[in-house]
Amino acid sequence: MAAFEPMEIETGGGNAAIATPNRINIGDTGYSIPIPQWRRVLFSCSRALIYFAIAAAFVGYGRQLKQERHSFTVAVDGRGDFTTISAAVAAAPDHRISSFRIYIKTGLHVEHVKVGLDKTHIEFIGDGVEKTIIVFNHSQADLNSTYSAATVYVRGDDFVARDITFMNKAEPLRGGAPAFTSEGNRTVLYRCSFEAYRATVYARFGYHFYRECNIYGTSDIIFGSATAVFQQRTIFAGLPVVGDRITVTAHEVRSSPREPSVFSLHICTITRDLRAGRATASDHIPRGYLGTVRWPSSSSTVVMQSFLDEVIDPHGWLPYNTTTLLGPSGFYGEYHNRGPGAKRLMKSEHSANVLTAGGAQNFTVAQQLLLRGDDDRMGESNWNSIYA
Repeated sequence: MAAFEPMEIETGGGNAAIATPNRINIGDTGYSIPIPQWRRVLFSCSRALIYFAIAAAFVGYGRQLKQERHSFTVAVDGRGDFTTISAAVAAAPDHRISSFRIYIKTGLHVEHVKVGLDKTHIEFIGDGVEKTIIVFNHSQADLNSTYSAATVYVRGDDFVARDITFMNKAEPLRGGAPAFTSEGNRTVLYRCSFEAYRATVYARFGYHFYRECNIYGTSDIIFGSATAVFQQRTIFAGLPVVGDRITVTAHEVRSSPREPSVFSLHICTITRDLRAGRATASDHIPRGYLGTVRWPSSSSTVVMQSFLDEVIDPHGWLPYNTTTLLGPSGFYGEYHNRGPGAKRLMKSEHSANVLTAGGAQNFTVAQQLLLRGDDDRMGESNWNSIYA
């Protein structure tokens, strides 16, 4: 079990404060994961076991890769069990109830990878986002489907990845081309990078946690109808093609208002993509939006305690084929964001709800991922039952 060292952190909204741990120790393994105490972090101490989930899956900091045992090793130079990731996944046992690690060594892995529904508890372990790169160029135009065009398409539950770059090099005008799609429950990605133009991360179904990742894209950068928390990650917005716009999120419609799901961006940075060949500080990158509100009646997105640079339009959110931002069961919210983009957000018909500390607590990792029970469509989502 995780051991907590609680401390009081001011959360704003009067004298409200939330007890939050500064570190979680993982049993007697000697590993621990620090929890950031800056920017008035919202967290629920009693339900912070998601960090235990990450540490249990990743073995923690310190003595990491060299001491871990890997079920398979993939190396493009032939110095492993397989030369392709797809072959390693195909050889992995079906319906695992414990982790099956696939170590993907340094190299450019050019392939379209599918982790099927029967491939559960698969872990991809890389050498770092600048070393282990998985890339392909499928798009909606190629497969008549956006989600399945992803360079890595995951359907199985309990998928974990760390220290890997997922990249889709499809041309912008060929439709949606995700770098990564997941339909599985309890998907965890840690210290990864995602690069594409449209729908870079397609969180289609399930319950997901993305921690300390970078994501590069332009249009509907984070897409899907999953419940997903993106924490301590940087989102880089690139130049749009003619007629397109920068939109950070596009949360899809749910099949019914009783089917709860939300995108929660917590302690993130949203800025311009200034990498070589993409743009320079002097280039004019059109302002973009925190989200495209395509389904105002039942889609939900919140942005909390994040840094928004000048790329964010003062309206914040972009209604899609409608003049109404909020519907009867949809919700768009903001809490304690900072930066030039946050300062310019206007109070207009397009502005989202400004959350109180209590309201923001409802969109933390603890509330959105750890306290969920069974779901008719997504199956069991209780992280505690798996990792506690």
